Amino acid sequence: MPAVASMMANEGEVGRHEATFVISVWYEAEHAEPFRARLTSTSGEASETVITYAGSREAVISRVSEWLSNLPNR
Repeated sequence: MPAVASMMANEGEVGRHEATFVISVWYEAEHAEPFRARLTSTSGEASETVITYAGSREAVISRVSEWLSNLPNR
């Protein structure tokens, strides 16, 4: 479900920002560190979807924090 932030003014809606971040997790038993994640995100008015991969929980948390810090404060 997309996260939606809106700003309202006396005249009505003056701005809208939609962003989506999806995390898919699986395990690859044949690796010493089996955790894997695919991170799919969009943000702002850009229609481009960004797909990245992570091999640890820490990397997922880092990527989510980076993505959130790039969202506008509205």
